[in-house]
Parts: sequence; structure tokens; C-alpha cells
Amino acid sequence: MTHDELQSIINARNADLEFIEDGHRYLYKGEEIPSVSKLMEPLSRLVYGDGTYSYFQTGTDVHYAIQQLLVDGWMAWDTSIDGYMNGFMKWSKDMGDRLVIVAIETPITNGIYAGTPDIVALLDGEPVIIDMKTSKTNKWNLWRVQLAAYTFIMADSPRPFQYKQYILNLKGDDDYKFKQVDILQEPAHAWMNLTSIYRYSKMRNTVK
Repeated sequence: MTHDELQSIINARNADLEFIEDGHRYLYKGEEIPSVSKLMEPLSRLVYGDGTYSYFQTGTDVHYAIQQLLVDGWMAWDTSIDGYMNGFMKWSKDMGDRLVIVAIETPITNGIYAGTPDIVALLDGEPVIIDMKTSKTNKWNLWRVQLAAYTFIMADSPRPFQYKQYILNLKGDDDYKFKQVDILQEPAHAWMNLTSIYRYSKMRNTVK
């Protein structure tokens, strides 16, 4: 797949989609559709619980700083996230010419639900979806389901697994872990079950 081909797919998945930052909402052709994070709430609460503001704020700050770095070349962020950013820049240097980033924090949809993958790129010429995590502990099962959701948006049927999926784990220690994950079988089924539960919850409560 070429850069232009991947960009064309992203543009098509982004067409007629509006992201509203307040409330993390998505409108597709003027109608609100659920987000990946909304559909994953039952599973996320089982894994994370309610979390804390400071914990999630760190992840938000790191994502924003990386976005500004990649899009505008800004190298300005609060010193509290230095360890995360140093890890990211080390990863970027190690990837070198192997990695060609095509989209950063670009909302996408299949018309049913929407989400915003962190990075869509070509790695060694192959299309990949990369999700960045700042968690101190690994949540691989949860992360794999999230990547499955993005993959089902991006992939062209009948080849739902043409995209490889990676987690870039930044733990604030000036280093990183970059791991390919497998979304076949359980993660894919878990995601489809979550979407089914959501659709069922929206059905009219009638008995026949």
C-alpha cells in the first residue's frame, strides 16, 4: 500500500464526520453516533475501575504534546511529562525511515461508530495502526479490543485484518516498549459483542 492509497482510505473514513471535543462526541452526517470509548465502557470499567483525574490527565497531556510535536514541530511541554516525551523521541529515532506517519489523531468512522486512532502509518511499507499508552501497568486484553475497533473501521471488507496493530507503551522512564499485538479471535469477538450489547440496549423495550 502506498502513502497516497492509505491517505485516501483515511480521508474516506473521515468524510462527513465531526468530532466535538466537549463530551468526546462524534456526529456523522449530522447524527450522533457512539464512540469507541463509549462502546468499551463496560470492559474499561472492569479493567480500570473509575480511575483518577490525575492519572488520565497525564495520558491526555502526553498525547497532546506528541500531536503538537509531530504536526507543528513544537517541543514545548510541562516538565512533568519529560520521561514520556523522551521515550517517544527515542522510539521515533529508532524507527527512522522504516516508519512513515500518514495520520495523527484523525477521527474515523464506518458510519456505525467512530474513534480516533493515535497514529495510522506505513511501517516497512505495510499499513499499521499504532495506539500510544502511558499506563504503568499493561492492559493488553483491553488494548487489543480497542485496536480491533479501529481496524474494523479502517479495513476494506473482506480483508478485516490487513492492518497490523501495535502498542507504543510510554511509562515515563525515558524509554518505550513497541509491541505488535494480535486482534484475531478473542479481541475481535469481544469488540463485536460490545457493539451488539450497545445496539440491544438501544432497542425499544417492547415485548411481543
